[in-house]
Amino acid sequence: MRMKSVALLVAILSVARGELPIVVIDAGHGGSGAELDHSSPNNAEFKSPRSGETYSEKDLTLELSKEIARLVNESGQAKAVLTRTSDVNVGMQARAKTADLPGAIAFVSIHFNSTPSAHGPVAVVQGEKYQGVPANTAAQLKRDKAFGDSLSKAVEAVTLKYDPASKAKPAQIFDRKPEGSHLFRYLRALERGKALDACFLEIEFIDNPKVAAWLLEGESSAAIRKEIAASVAKALVEHAVAPADAKSKE
Repeated sequence: MRMKSVALLVAILSVARGELPIVVIDAGHGGSGAELDHSSPNNAEFKSPRSGETYSEKDLTLELSKEIARLVNESGQAKAVLTRTSDVNVGMQARAKTADLPGAIAFVSIHFNSTPSAHGPVAVVQGEKYQGVPANTAAQLKRDKAFGDSLSKAVEAVTLKYDPASKAKPAQIFDRKPEGSHLFRYLRALERGKALDACFLEIEFIDNPKVAAWLLEGESSAAIRKEIAASVAKALVEHAVAPADAKSKE
């Protein structure tokens, strides 16, 4: 209870000074054509056998990211900055540079996973080493894991209502899943990026027909995605206003 009171006081003082903690929200992928600085235009997609409509990861990440940003900004306790606001691809270095702002405290890259038989949200973070080279400190990795797990649990709080198999997995490390490591190594190369809490947030496996039935194709699917956005936005605001020593304990 005391921690919440302190967090609220921090938020009130920040508003009074006109300073708000900044969370950067990265809508994964985008555009078309060739890969741009390790950023592919689109990875996961689902083509509905029922309607023939194709749901692309790049469109879903943009939709969700914009809604999360709107709700974070609407809270009045934190400010959201987007790395893209339209269907364009943005290179990994340019995405990272978006976070080079005074007051930036967190970076989340929104994605959707792809495996036809898998379920559940998961965060992915940068390990201490990438291909044997130091890439993250042990202390920051602990913070990143706590940050990522708080967001995947926020997704789970919604998805479990519609799919009992949609359980959050513990944060994965890029040492074992290296394809997105470029983004976080660019982040850590920035002076302000060294202390950013950062993760990839994989919302669900959209090419799983059982997931698509409630997340993409159903009459309530758009509302469910908005519900997910609201839960993630709430977790981001809570993280943004939490005392610094509490962030690694989330």
